[in-house]
Amino acid sequence: MISEYCAVDIALIPEREGLNFFIGLNRRLIEKTGDDSIHLGDSACLPHISLSMGRVRASCIEGIKERLSEAVSGYLPYNAVYKGYAVVAGSDGDSVSGMDIVRDDAIAGLQEIVAGILGEFSSKGMTPECFSGDPSVITDFSLDYSENYLARQTGDSFSSHITIGNGDIRKIKRIQPPVNFSCDKIAICRLGNHCTCAELLGIIKGI
Repeated sequence: MISEYCAVDIALIPEREGLNFFIGLNRRLIEKTGDDSIHLGDSACLPHISLSMGRVRASCIEGIKERLSEAVSGYLPYNAVYKGYAVVAGSDGDSVSGMDIVRDDAIAGLQEIVAGILGEFSSKGMTPECFSGDPSVITDFSLDYSENYLARQTGDSFSSHITIGNGDIRKIKRIQPPVNFSCDKIAICRLGNHCTCAELLGIIKGI
């Protein structure tokens, strides 16, 4: 159930081959670590490249979708190029693995447009109730990262990547990285814990 306000992520979504690849990596991490707090899927908790996050009124979702459809459909499909695997420290000191994507002019320009549109609708005041799922489990990291995304993760600070899951992917043997993969849609998602794309609220496809 969506409350008056919801935490959203506007994100690039890989085509089927890419979805399968990242979901497969996620399962291998879960098998290695036993930690399934980030459990990627093809209908919920989608693998994605975040472009912008914020707190918006649920009643504005359709308006955001219309604005995005007019502005960004020409960027699709977007060809994402593999840069490397990365492991960073999570909010609890655990390891979180992801794949860095080459930050080219196309995705930098796309993010600028998306962040500008979301910024018109976004407001401060993120709470656990804005998220999908049980509000009692939403981490401080999820609240802080999503509320301050527009201020901290845009422009020159934008780091294009796909989160794969908790654990150190460098300990997984025989991983074949894709040279590139295609993203055929942009999704408006309601955020879940750990800033996952928990629920689809709207889809924008290419021209």
